[in-house]
Amino acid sequence: PSKQELRAFLYTEVSAGVMELETAEIISSTLSLGALYPDENSEGLAFLQQPPAVASYSGEGNVIRVGRWNGLVSTSTSFYNGIWGYAVGDREYALQCHGQGFNIIDITDPTSPFRVQFVPMEGGGYWRDAATHHDAVTGKSYAYVGAQGNQGGGTNPNLFVFDLSNLSGDINAPNGVDSNPCVYLNLGMTGLTHTINVARGLLFLHTAYSSNGCRVYDLTTNPMNPKYLFNTSGSGRDCHDSGVIENVNGRDLWVVSDGGGRRQRIWDITNVGASWPTGALPPLVGQTNQISGIYAHSNWVSDDKRYLFSWDENNVIDISVHDITNPAAPIEINLFQYSENSQYNAIPHNGEVRAKYLYVAYYEAGLRVFDISNPYAPLEVGKAETYRDADGDGDYTRGISGSYDGAWNTYPFLPSGNILVSDMYGGLFIVRADPPYPTPDAPTATGQRDGSDNVILNWNAVDNARGYSVERSFVSDGEYE
Repeated sequence: PSKQELRAFLYTEVSAGVMELETAEIISSTLSLGALYPDENSEGLAFLQQPPAVASYSGEGNVIRVGRWNGLVSTSTSFYNGIWGYAVGDREYALQCHGQGFNIIDITDPTSPFRVQFVPMEGGGYWRDAATHHDAVTGKSYAYVGAQGNQGGGTNPNLFVFDLSNLSGDINAPNGVDSNPCVYLNLGMTGLTHTINVARGLLFLHTAYSSNGCRVYDLTTNPMNPKYLFNTSGSGRDCHDSGVIENVNGRDLWVVSDGGGRRQRIWDITNVGASWPTGALPPLVGQTNQISGIYAHSNWVSDDKRYLFSWDENNVIDISVHDITNPAAPIEINLFQYSENSQYNAIPHNGEVRAKYLYVAYYEAGLRVFDISNPYAPLEVGKAETYRDADGDGDYTRGISGSYDGAWNTYPFLPSGNILVSDMYGGLFIVRADPPYPTPDAPTATGQRDGSDNVILNWNAVDNARGYSVERSFVSDGEYE
């Protein structure tokens, strides 16, 4: 049946009382049918009318390409996907996944990257992902690589753990090309990893299915044999991805992107560890408002732990921003798209925040970089056209049609400042993002009360400022900040 017929069927079922509205919305989100009942979020609808982010740069803006690696052949059912970065000593590595398996690429000299290890793996043609863990007891670091789906060949998309101890950190003594320095184990856990994350000694396997939700494991007891703790299965709890925010007023918070549940849920995992009772769920702190028709794909939090950026893979809103100063009651403050969205309607996939920049893998639109100094008005400051212009010569060899092709994910946290971009067909891109303008001076501000006891604030305009914000404390009768 067509999408229109499926939408009509869902409307009929809800109207007849056969199906709950919530169930219909989850089905609509999962099948990318669009919003069924948009009036459920009238506040969000106002934001939907906002224009794409402003961009005033030429060329690729503040993004500079410094290197590329593309050592495997990609097809429509087996391509590059997840990526992570790893640094030891004076050397840096890209841990890049592909439908054929897992690559460890030495990128210490980004102009001449080379592969030191490749491990073929079954499945994962569409979905394979990686993340790292540093064990404080042994001092060793480990990479966890999981997959889902049988695309790419084979019926065992399993979870693997790699001991990274033998990767060289010596600037003068690299590992050799395809020298295979890392030992690894196949842990099984077949098909449980749509995406993956590791934080505070915990392994998070995101299944993207409500029957399993997020599966959480302890890594501190034995990093080579993760200990199962609990899962978040349940209606609307698909768990497509998640992120951890440590030490938020003494608590460690876990933000889960719940796919067809159309929202981000925030859990308190402060006490979750090796001794956590098996099967017990941590406290649910809060959740964002549901937005009709979206697929809550992934999220990242700003460095100041205040703003939650989330991605919608159904191409309804693209990127949402919530103020989570009070995680029990997140406030939606903005929805926005990349600068060319009104001309070329691309779909966002994943993103990360480092300092004032938001890095987004925007599928066919490549890497897009936003200055989020003012999250109410993000400014697009650069891009890398990894899909339309993979060679970087300014000649677009592909267009944007709103398909799920192009930049898959990014990693902007290497000590060198180099940024990794995994493009499904273009391979590994290594880029830099330099500030497009000087840091503005702090304005001089004054405040006073008028005859009606209103507070009047005044400040001087400064060069290079993109906007101004006024904040006050949450303390009753407290001082203004």
